[in-house]
Amino acid sequence: MNELELTRALYLQLAEQDQRLVVKKAAEKGFVVDGFSKNVSKAPPRAVCACMAKRARRGKYPYQFILSAMAEQQKVDEENIIYYLAGEWMKGEYTHAGVEEDLKKLIHNKKESDNTIKDNEKSQKDLQNQECKYKEESEVESAALKKELERLDQELLITKDKTKKYKNTIQEYKIEIDNLQKNILREEKAKDRLFRQIGELENELEKVQEEKNEEIRKQKIREYEIRELQNQVETLMQQIKDLEIYRRHAPKLLCIVKSKNKIEIPGYDIKMAHEWNEAIREEAVNGEYFEVWLVQKQFPYHLVNEISECIGKKLKQFLTVEDLMNTVSQGGKKDDAN
Repeated sequence: MNELELTRALYLQLAEQDQRLVVKKAAEKGFVVDGFSKNVSKAPPRAVCACMAKRARRGKYPYQFILSAMAEQQKVDEENIIYYLAGEWMKGEYTHAGVEEDLKKLIHNKKESDNTIKDNEKSQKDLQNQECKYKEESEVESAALKKELERLDQELLITKDKTKKYKNTIQEYKIEIDNLQKNILREEKAKDRLFRQIGELENELEKVQEEKNEEIRKQKIREYEIRELQNQVETLMQQIKDLEIYRRHAPKLLCIVKSKNKIEIPGYDIKMAHEWNEAIREEAVNGEYFEVWLVQKQFPYHLVNEISECIGKKLKQFLTVEDLMNTVSQGGKKDDAN
């Protein structure tokens, strides 16, 4: 590889910005590109490479200005491998073989890198085409979706309107249900009140029924007692009738005794006298008495004599009431005490 070929190869490996910088530096030393005399740095790489092979000017070939500019640029950008190789080449022939070998490796690596870049660009292009296709499909789908969204929006508006109506209807139903629940609660309270009243009335009815039953029982007892009393009255009336009949036929007696107790002796119609006075005397003498009984112990002696003289043989005298009762009960007779 001669020096011209090396210079072209190194120049072409530079980035576009570095190429312009190198051409500008070379132009300052006399490098010229046809058609770009005013602004050499804007000359395309093909024109720059073509100018490198021209005849020498001022004792140097044009490519030497480019090679020298790249070698000098190493001082500014030490990390740039192209500038490094140009500097190494300028040191002498002993470095040329190494520089050529490194350049070949660099070109090979760059080709592979370029191929990779091309593949990436192709992949990127395919991806862009795919994206365009997807974009077109997406636009179609987007239009369809937009139309569907418009339809859904319309349906949503209709649904919202229906929902609003339903909410109003539900609210009305809730109010109606609330009113019904209040009415039911009032009716339940009224029902409970009626049940309590019914219970109270039933209790009162039971009490009234018990009172009625008690009255019926008492009425039956009264009726029974009345019947018993009627029977007793009838019996007494019959006894009175019998007694009246008996008295009309029984012997009438006048019993003179200080004691207020009434003396009842079967078979006798006894009238009690508890003192001796003119009225009793008149009745004892003129009354139709079968006998006159005198309990003498309860009267003074002179009064006993007076009674005895007045009544005469009809008079029966007893010492005490017990003596009278015993004598009468034994059916015995007692002589006058005169």
